[in-house]
Amino acid sequence: MFFLLGIFSPQYTVVGDKGPAILFVHGFGAFLEHFRDNLSSMADGGHRVWGITLLGFGRSEKPNLLYTELTWAELLRDFIVDVVGEPVHLVGNSIGGMVLILFQKIVCIFCFIHIYL
Repeated sequence: MFFLLGIFSPQYTVVGDKGPAILFVHGFGAFLEHFRDNLSSMADGGHRVWGITLLGFGRSEKPNLLYTELTWAELLRDFIVDVVGEPVHLVGNSIGGMVLILFQKIVCIFCFIHIYL
């Protein structure tokens, strides 16, 4: 699946239809399929699980822009607000974890976020 973020389309998937939401963010050189086993296991455990591929990676669009951690943090903010639409636990690997820390510090100043590295 893809969602339109302004003019860009990041790839994402969702598994499960009930329970607390979890969002997985991949590391450098990877994409959402990096978490393929985790997504279904967590959904089987009673969670609604999201995985996103950051812009510039995998099957997400690769626009001609400067990719920064802030760019990806803003992408996550828009994705959580526009697509997930509920409080979400965040799980990041490698650069995904760093982006989530930046997300908490800069983009979501008033949020309480669990970050698992």
